[in-house]
Amino acid sequence: MALADLKTNMWYCSRCSLCKWIPQFEIKSWRFAYGCPSIAKYNFHAYSGGGKNIAALSMLEGRSNYTDELLDVILLTLSGN
Repeated sequence: MALADLKTNMWYCSRCSLCKWIPQFEIKSWRFAYGCPSIAKYNFHAYSGGGKNIAALSMLEGRSNYTDELLDVILLTLSGN
C-alpha cells in the first residue's frame, strides 16, 4: 500500500489526541493510562500517530521535504526502540 492510498484516512483525523491520551474517566489502572507507546517512551508529538500523520500528509501534499530526521522518527517508532 502506498502512502497516497491513505490520504483520505489522513484527512479524516480530527487531531483529537485520543491516540495519545486516554480520557480520565476511562482509566481503570495506571498501567493503562497511556494510549500511545511512542508517546509514553519519547514524550514528543512527532512520535505519536497524529504527529506521523501530519508529517506524512505534509510530505504527500508537497508542503515539506523528506529528511533524514523524519526517517529517524519513523524508524525509531516502528522498530520499538
